[in-house]
Amino acid sequence: MVLQCCICKKTKYLHPDLSFHLFPNNIDDRTIWVANLGENIKVSKYSRVCSIHFRLEDFEIKQSGKKFLRIGAIPMSEVSDSELVLRSETSSKRLFCKYINRQCITS
Repeated sequence: MVLQCCICKKTKYLHPDLSFHLFPNNIDDRTIWVANLGENIKVSKYSRVCSIHFRLEDFEIKQSGKKFLRIGAIPMSEVSDSELVLRSETSSKRLFCKYINRQCITS
């Protein structure tokens, strides 16, 4: 099963740099997420929201380098263009670094 954002329909397959987050189990928190994203979305136990719908401040990076969603983070249905540009630049730099590291290892 391919992970897909229930808001923008982006998939992990086509966007491997995105993270996908399950809706909270807590009914109150889940209700806040749905209200913020739009009442017309259908949420199941498999529904996920991609990292594009969260602010950069909503994430915490652990010492391992893994990115975690902070407790209390609330997704947004609308994302500003400046936020998307910043994220795409960061993703491009990360992918470039991975490419360079791969070249160094294989050479």
